[in-house]
Amino acid sequence: IMYTGARRNEIALMKWGWVASDFSQVVVPAESHKSGNKTKKSRIIVLSSKTAAIIKQYPRGDDAELVFKPSRRIGESSHLMLSSAMQKVRKRAGLPDDFTLHALRHGIGSLMATEGQSLHQIAAVLGHASPRTAEIYVDFANTERDAAARLVASLLEQKIGATE
Repeated sequence: IMYTGARRNEIALMKWGWVASDFSQVVVPAESHKSGNKTKKSRIIVLSSKTAAIIKQYPRGDDAELVFKPSRRIGESSHLMLSSAMQKVRKRAGLPDDFTLHALRHGIGSLMATEGQSLHQIAAVLGHASPRTAEIYVDFANTERDAAARLVASLLEQKIGATE
């Protein structure tokens, strides 16, 4: 999520059939992402080399299989697995309990706005049906809070990079 701006569901429910053979992108079918009901279009999530390397660590399954399979514990879902992983990252990085996976999406949007990306570009990366939805990130970037978002992203990068 940190490197892609993807939604939690898009990661938790990602299937091998959505991942390009060269690991350059993930194509989420319209029926499997939030704005797909409105747009009737698939969502393309571009994968950085770092994100591709993370996905390549998992054994490729059949097209219908989840990329990030939940553990074998009874009742644990991919969503719970993501929440558990986020809890560990938060603790290791010393982040507050209210720092969520969704906050990572906001960080991506805010950083893009701070770097001068257009509303259309921000909306495309985050999978918003309308560029107007991305206006919140421009507003956010125009405040002192963008310094906090950069700090958090930097801290996460340091902590995650230190464990690889």
